[in-house]
Amino acid sequence: MSKQNRIVDSAVEKAVQIEKVVNADLKVVEFTNTRGMSMSLMGLPPYLVQMATESIPRPKAPTYKVERADGGTDEFSHSEDTIKDPKTTEEEKIQWETFLSDVKSANSKASEVLLNVIIMEGIKLDVVPEDMAKWEKRMKVLGIPLPDDEMEKEMFYKKEYAFATQEDVEIIMSKVLELTGISREEVELAKSSFPDKVEPKA
Repeated sequence: MSKQNRIVDSAVEKAVQIEKVVNADLKVVEFTNTRGMSMSLMGLPPYLVQMATESIPRPKAPTYKVERADGGTDEFSHSEDTIKDPKTTEEEKIQWETFLSDVKSANSKASEVLLNVIIMEGIKLDVVPEDMAKWEKRMKVLGIPLPDDEMEKEMFYKKEYAFATQEDVEIIMSKVLELTGISREEVELAKSSFPDKVEPKA
């Protein structure tokens, strides 16, 4: 078992152990991250998840042509199998590698959008104005610029507050998706593209 899979399995196990159902109808659970900070996690409106996953255009696979018996041609999209065909041109192979890179980039961007949706709509923090003021001052001392827009600042604050470790990212994202009603299989698939958002904190 790879290190990444062990981390994911551990995160899922801990998410099950620590959750406390607050309201079964509203699908809200309490969660305490690895820094001992508490928050409420909530399911998302399904359409928001759909909008997040569809917000980034999907790259189109390169195509190849096949001659018909009547002299015409049919065009098909390449796949992992067809690209290995001996008749595949070098140009098509280069296009395929570019396509794979574009898919990876699109998945990363879509995951970033989904992460932002989860942060803003799936995490509830009791933000105390005094705590926010101290946090802003700390960011200033650290030389970290903050956005002027209040909602962008709230998102920044939630990221810094909730995501103490990569394990917290995995637990929070997977738990919110499960509360949304997404199947465990889909959650596991989504985890494979979760961005590494955690950086060492000063």
